[in-house]
Amino acid sequence: MKCPCQSAEPELLLDYCAGKLAPSIARELEVHIAACGNCGPVVQAQQVVWSALDQWEEIDVTPGFNRRLFAAIAVEESRYSAPVKWMRSLVARWSPFTMQPVIPALALCVTLLAAVLIQGPAVQIQHASQDSQVKAEKVDVEQVERALDDLEMLNKLSDAQAFSAL
Repeated sequence: MKCPCQSAEPELLLDYCAGKLAPSIARELEVHIAACGNCGPVVQAQQVVWSALDQWEEIDVTPGFNRRLFAAIAVEESRYSAPVKWMRSLVARWSPFTMQPVIPALALCVTLLAAVLIQGPAVQIQHASQDSQVKAEKVDVEQVERALDDLEMLNKLSDAQAFSAL
């Protein structure tokens, strides 16, 4: 018989300790356990566990236990505001083990967002400055002078109307 500890089949020893093996296989395994230095301690440790479980006695649950338990849970939950409850449930759901695949994705998103924020405004400012330069080149000096003369004339006209109204 192959050694269950060395052949990576410790379930055979557990089934032996639980009494789930056929009598012929159990007898063959008993012969092996007596001679094997690896399997003997495993079987002895499992027998200690099984005997402790056999001695364990159930504790009777008192009447109304569930009602009192759920009432205590409700009182505990009522002590916290909605955001705190939400945060606690989020923390309970997201253990460090479930967050491991999320961390690289989150780092990628933050990196992309930083790149967009760094590059985005510079491009927009550059386009805006190019547009203003183009508009400044197209303005005719004579046209600006005429517009200023017209504004001056309108100011004099409004002053004259205000003076005549007095």
